[in-house]
Amino acid sequence: MNTRRADSAVGPATVAIVGCGFSGTMVAVHLARQGPNSPRVLLFERDERLARGVAYGTSSPEHLLNVPARLMSAFPDEPDHFLNWLRDRDPAVQPGAFVSRRVYGDYLDDLLCDAARRPGSKLAAIRAEIVDVIDEASGSFSLVTSQGTRFQADAVVVAVGNPGPQDPIPVPDRARATRSYIGNPWVDDPFLGLKADDPILLIGSGLTAIDLLVEAESRKTVGTITAISRHGLLPQPHAPAAAIPIPTLRTAARPTMRDMLRKVRLAVKQTEREGGDWRSVIDALRPELQPLWKSLDDREKGRFLRHVAAFWDVHRHRVAPQIHEIVQRARREGRFSVVAGRIRAVLDDGPDGVKVVMNRRGNSTCETLRARRVINCTGPSRGLHSGFPSLLTALCNRGLARPDPIGLGLLAGEKGCLIGLKVPNGQRVFTLGPVLKGQLWESTAVRELRQQAADLARHVALAVSPQPGKPPPASLGTAGTPHASRLSDPNAFPCPK
Repeated sequence: MNTRRADSAVGPATVAIVGCGFSGTMVAVHLARQGPNSPRVLLFERDERLARGVAYGTSSPEHLLNVPARLMSAFPDEPDHFLNWLRDRDPAVQPGAFVSRRVYGDYLDDLLCDAARRPGSKLAAIRAEIVDVIDEASGSFSLVTSQGTRFQADAVVVAVGNPGPQDPIPVPDRARATRSYIGNPWVDDPFLGLKADDPILLIGSGLTAIDLLVEAESRKTVGTITAISRHGLLPQPHAPAAAIPIPTLRTAARPTMRDMLRKVRLAVKQTEREGGDWRSVIDALRPELQPLWKSLDDREKGRFLRHVAAFWDVHRHRVAPQIHEIVQRARREGRFSVVAGRIRAVLDDGPDGVKVVMNRRGNSTCETLRARRVINCTGPSRGLHSGFPSLLTALCNRGLARPDPIGLGLLAGEKGCLIGLKVPNGQRVFTLGPVLKGQLWESTAVRELRQQAADLARHVALAVSPQPGKPPPASLGTAGTPHASRLSDPNAFPCPK
């Protein structure tokens, strides 16, 4: 990766994008597609691979998309783009196919490389972790890496993706050191060192747990797997469901979670009485989810998180039918079980692994389960300071951002501008994706992210372009303007020629 210093020559404005998962990749792609007038783009990623993130960085071909191919275009105005990309490689691919997430990562990587090769593109990737952003008096921003290197930019896009998992309960240090406990299954191989008869316990029974079960079934090198979660719920499978009109959940009075839930249940009952499927109701609500979430006050949002979110997630975020069959087969054959309960303690059990003290749902009596390995599968944490990179805390400490009222992420305006205690250099710090979950809730899936990325790229390009009657961004000033740590070859990019 080319990270050479550059001189202070005057050039186009620079946009720094922090994070290169789906969101950061697509903002970069849209900016690069603007041709000769596009800004210079510095794309920062702390991991080795670009355009993947956690979701599409899996090496396992058994990990499938949770959405059929026909709905996974990265461009909101080109709905068949991903399907056509697939058919260029395999003409037999059907619109309803659930393809490998690894293949989708290849798709995003291809888009990024194509953007870098476009005439006039000024796109460069830098492997570095950004830990701080400083708004300078000159009107630009200094981005500080974990190694202390600084890069200057005229606008910053924070695209850090989902937060990492948080330990749901204190864990003995020895259990971590001996890998009897794995806090994040995506950091390295969670099955490394296990024998074929070693029992495994998963904390959580959502999509992460399903991923690990599917991989274990493929390897056939581990023992029985038990998943423990508060409600013992598993993600529901996709199935054919007819399109129906959007159910009416809004009311003239101040909406409550209880009232919305009652109306959803009534809509499901009505649909099923007419021979339909509950999935039709959930899918029909999709365009209304962000407005409905915004209509709730913070107290009602908190009630949703405490009492409804677990049930909503398993119906909203469904799995491919073939994944569901793997899960059901493992249950029938005794290799996988799910327990509804609460873990009270994780204790070191010496060379045998760990002991897990838990009580089943509805029962106050504690029991002890033994496992060779416990793996945290609770998924992304729900807290600004518990799973997101330290950069977000740094932005808040500098007054460039502040938490949303329920603490799931950061507060931003309609155009993605972060809202802090001060106005940073013409409001040129932006964000999108899971960081906005507290404001939008539905802000993690491709359908929403692709629109956010396209809109945000337009806003960012406008923010850094010279405007009549307004002072230009710092890098568009007179010759000799300091611009440290620029790339001398802005087209350098780690793509095959």
